[in-house]
Amino acid sequence: MDCAHDTEAPFYKVFPEYMMWTGLQYIFKEHIGLKDPERLQKSQENKSSEAKKFGVIARREGSGSPHGSAANTWHNLVELMSYYMTLDVLSMSTSPHAEDKGAAYYNPEVDKANTQVIVVDGHKKGPYFDLWDFFSDPSRNPTLKLSEDPKEGAEAEEHEDLEFFDRVILPLPGASNPFWEGTWTAHHCSQSDLARVFSERVLTHYNATNTDLPSLDEKAMDLSALPPKWPKKVDEPLQVLIVKRKQTRRIDDLDGKVAALKKLYPSVVFNVRDLGEYSFAEQVRMVHSHQILVGVHGAAMTHLFFLPGRPNAPSSTVVEILPHKLGHRGYRNLALMMGHRYISVHADNDMEGKDFHNLDLEVEKSKYVDAVGTAIKASFHRGLQEMDIETVKND
Repeated sequence: MDCAHDTEAPFYKVFPEYMMWTGLQYIFKEHIGLKDPERLQKSQENKSSEAKKFGVIARREGSGSPHGSAANTWHNLVELMSYYMTLDVLSMSTSPHAEDKGAAYYNPEVDKANTQVIVVDGHKKGPYFDLWDFFSDPSRNPTLKLSEDPKEGAEAEEHEDLEFFDRVILPLPGASNPFWEGTWTAHHCSQSDLARVFSERVLTHYNATNTDLPSLDEKAMDLSALPPKWPKKVDEPLQVLIVKRKQTRRIDDLDGKVAALKKLYPSVVFNVRDLGEYSFAEQVRMVHSHQILVGVHGAAMTHLFFLPGRPNAPSSTVVEILPHKLGHRGYRNLALMMGHRYISVHADNDMEGKDFHNLDLEVEKSKYVDAVGTAIKASFHRGLQEMDIETVKND
C-alpha cells in the first residue's frame, strides 16, 4: 500500500497511538531501528536457513503503567483476537513481492514452522502468554519476551545475536478491534463469526472442546434400525457457574442468595468459584462445562466467550450484575454475538459519583434470585435436556 507522508518525519507517525502505549508508533519508536544498515547486513548474513522467516512483533496492553500486568481478561484476549485476525487477513491477501507475487502473503500451514513471535513490552508474561503461540511452533520457535518489569525509561537490551526476518508483521493493536466499538450502545448483531472462530481457537488450544451435546450425524445414529435410534437424552443436571469476587465489586450476602437458589432449584448444580484461584486453561475448561454464567460487570465476564455454543439457536445464558445505573453494553453485545441468551440486573446501592470499580454491590435477594432463575428456566429444555420448572416457596 502506498501512503503519502511527510518525508521529514518517520513514516510510522501517520498511524494513531492506542491505549496503554500500544500500536505501531510505539513499536517503531522504541523497538525497531531503521537507520543501521550494518546491523541489518550482519543479521541477514547470519540467517540460518533459506526458508522464509516471519517475525511478529507484539506489544501488549497492561494495567495502569507502561510496565504493568498483562492480566486483564478483556484487554488481553481482545488483543490476541486482533493478532489472530491480522494473520487471517494476511492469509487471504496476495503478496506484492516479485518472488511470490499472487501467493498468499502468509500461509499458516506452510509458514507456522518459520514464524517467531517477539513480545516487546515490559509486562510480566501473564496468564494468556501461551496463546501467542497459536500461529507458531513453540517447540521450534517459542514466543520470546523482553526482560520483565524494566525500570521507567530503561532502554531495551542490545542483542548481538540478531535474527533476520524476511517479513516483519506488526499485529493490529487490541484497541483497534471492532469489539471495542460501541460498548455503551446496544447492538443488534448476533452469531458473529469473528467471535465464534476466536472462541473455538482458544477452546481447541486448551483441549476444552464441547462434548456435552450429542451429535445427530450418522455416527451418532443406528441407521440399521427403523426408525433410527436417536442419541439418548442428556441426564446430566444443569450447571450454573457463579463467579465470586473477593476484593472489589463483591455481592452482598452471596451465600444467602445461592442458598435460596438451591432451595428453589434442587436439581440444578450451582458452583461458586473465584476464577483467580485457577490457571487460565482451567478457567476455560471450567466455563465450558457450564450452561449458565453469572457474574458482576468486569473483565471476568469475558469468559462468556467459552460457554458451550450451538449454531443457529440460543445455547448458553449469561447473567450480568451491573453497578447501579451503569449503562455499559459490551458484554450484552458479546453474549448475543456468541449466540447466547443475556439477562441483566442492576445493583441497588447508588455509586454517589464514586468509581464503580472499587465498590461492592448490594442487590435485593429476590431480584438476584429472579434473574438467575429466569436463566435457569430458559435453559430447562436446552438441547436434549428435559427438566420441568420446579417451584418451591421461598422463605
